[in-house]
Amino acid sequence: MSSAKTRSILIRLGKDLRAARLRRGMAIVDLAVGAGTSTSTIIRLEKGEAGVGIGMLADVLVVFGLNERLPI
Repeated sequence: MSSAKTRSILIRLGKDLRAARLRRGMAIVDLAVGAGTSTSTIIRLEKGEAGVGIGMLADVLVVFGLNERLPI
């Protein structure tokens, strides 16, 4: 199980992803199709659930066009 600090980070990340999606006027289903996943996975990601894989996060960032901003 995630620590309280990790949980807080995931929740904030989920909220930021939701805000990014809404700023783009994108429906959950459109993001899911673009990322190659289900709407339930996007919902879980936006809720900050720890069980969503990091690869899915990367797929969502690619759909948003933010992949170039990822630190290496």
